[in-house]
Amino acid sequence: MKKYTYPVMAQIIYRYANLFISFVLLTQIFVFILSPHKNWNYLYFVAINLILLYVVNRFYFKNYRYFPYSIEIDDEKIVCTNFVIKNRVVEIKLNEIDNLTGGVFSQRPSTPIYIHFKGEQIGVNPHLKDYNKFLTTVLSNVKQEVYNNLLKHMQISTTEKITKISERIKKNNSKTKSKSKFKSKNK
Repeated sequence: MKKYTYPVMAQIIYRYANLFISFVLLTQIFVFILSPHKNWNYLYFVAINLILLYVVNRFYFKNYRYFPYSIEIDDEKIVCTNFVIKNRVVEIKLNEIDNLTGGVFSQRPSTPIYIHFKGEQIGVNPHLKDYNKFLTTVLSNVKQEVYNNLLKHMQISTTEKITKISERIKKNNSKTKSKSKFKSKNK
């Protein structure tokens, strides 16, 4: 079995940056609330900090729940270990994978991919060492229908993007032509 892990710096950021960020945001909230103010404008800053605190913690708790920090894979199964919350072991047979979403499959290569199986999911960030080799192994061993659906979805997404871009180009060209006609009439 081939073992994949995250670099040390990525592990530190994915595991512990939440503590520092939450501490800073909570400190700012308390300072805003406890310091005397003549007007109520400081409540905007408190609200912004509360929203940031919620968003950051939601992101990190999702990471803690779905993202293993150690993944072993061979041609038959994936074994995920070293989760932050609940030190659990998740074993996925590659032929049980129902779908792959996110990341390159949703035209956003810098976002994580999610492996869906038996009503559950596991996330993998692109910062994984040898991420492309891992993804190649997964794709070469999933069921043929899952692989075909992924290719079909990616092809549809690509053609949609191409048509949107070509429509923008046509609009920009028509705007430029109308501006040049207007300028030529004024001269």
